[in-house]
Amino acid sequence: MQTENRTFRMNQKLLYDVNTRQAGSIEKAWLEIVQNAIDAGAKEVLFNIKVDRFSASDDGKGMNKQEILTYFEEFGNSSKGSSDLGEFGMGRGHIFAQGKTTWKTHHFKMGVDVKNKGVEYDLIEEPDNRQGTLINCNLYNKIRFLEKKIERFAEWIKYVEIDIYVNGNKLNECLVMPIKTDVGLIELTNSDTLQIYNRGIFVKEDVLGSGAIIISSKNLKVNFARNDIMDECPIYAELLERTKELIADKLNNKQNLSSDDRKAILALIKEDKRWVDIFKNKKVVPTANNNFISMQEIQDSGNVYFSDGKNQYEDDLLIERGYTILKNNPLMRGILNDIFDMTAKTANYQELVQDFRYVIQKEVSQEDLTEQEKLNWQGILNLNSKIKGVIVRKLRIAKNMVASANTDGISRITLNYNLVKDYDKGVMVYMLLHEYSHENDTENTDEHGYEFYQKFYELVEKNTHLMGIDENE
Repeated sequence: MQTENRTFRMNQKLLYDVNTRQAGSIEKAWLEIVQNAIDAGAKEVLFNIKVDRFSASDDGKGMNKQEILTYFEEFGNSSKGSSDLGEFGMGRGHIFAQGKTTWKTHHFKMGVDVKNKGVEYDLIEEPDNRQGTLINCNLYNKIRFLEKKIERFAEWIKYVEIDIYVNGNKLNECLVMPIKTDVGLIELTNSDTLQIYNRGIFVKEDVLGSGAIIISSKNLKVNFARNDIMDECPIYAELLERTKELIADKLNNKQNLSSDDRKAILALIKEDKRWVDIFKNKKVVPTANNNFISMQEIQDSGNVYFSDGKNQYEDDLLIERGYTILKNNPLMRGILNDIFDMTAKTANYQELVQDFRYVIQKEVSQEDLTEQEKLNWQGILNLNSKIKGVIVRKLRIAKNMVASANTDGISRITLNYNLVKDYDKGVMVYMLLHEYSHENDTENTDEHGYEFYQKFYELVEKNTHLMGIDENE
């Protein structure tokens, strides 16, 4: 049996497709020009961009003939080292795909027209010696929304280390008050995202709940599309760690936290438990009544209950009585379980609610009323029978009920025992009209929308006569 050692080859069609189909937009072609100029040691790049053509010139070191034959002609073979942005040797395909191009560097001119000549190109030696590189491109297709594309390009090269001019306007800029590290610059912002730049060229946004601009001074290890950072990149790891420290210090010094601030604190804690001690007194854990408590308060509390969110009214009452009722958020529960022994602290929410309902809704029989209370109750029943514009609902009394009244919205109104004991006719008229205006169950909530107020005003107008009724009629 004979074994041959063979080498993979690239078909010319694949090379043609790489040149003509890899480019997503003309901005990527401009970006490739900037990256090449930086790697060539240029101090500036001058673009002149029109709807049907563009040119770009830099003052870098350019290419000699051997470099042209080795690196310009052969795709995937890059002359650039670890300190260079262009490491894959494929990016010029973005430029080739845009139109018929000529490249001038030192004594040489290269003519490329992939649409008409495919993967062939012309190499011409000229007497003039040009410093740097000049690229002229006659576009295959006119640029639509030119200004928008230039704006997008400007965002991509916003913080590069050399000057970039487009049609006479300088696009790149510097950070206002950066914090310097050994491997880059960091500036905290008021946004909720991290904006990450590889030596000033935009790579991606990341979500941490708090904002910062991160600019590496050394090359980040990016993916082939240059829109993400590889997990094993040590430079980004160092920059990200320092950014988290700065954000943590900023959040720890804030008195009033925003929603994004809380998300940032929880994101830090979820990633690394060492942040727990720093933020233990910050109110970041959401309660069932849309407030927040600290992790220290949870640690100091007895039982913790996770609400199902169906009984907002009861949750409010329970929290008022000192119970720790939290929103049943899976992410939040996961974080708390990692910090505390929540298995030991978590109690049965449904059992608590059932016990509490018995206390606040215990019905009172008429036979249990005093003689005066019976007279008061008769007056209330009489008022109820005289209300116009409604289908009369049955009244009942609940002793120890915290709410003044509630209704099922159809056939029943429950009044607090105190309203019967301390009967006031004006208060009772208002209370009854209020409950009749509800056409939904208010046992667990008492929301007032447009339809409620419209109904209430209608009933008030129809029942002005009630204030003159003699209850003993």
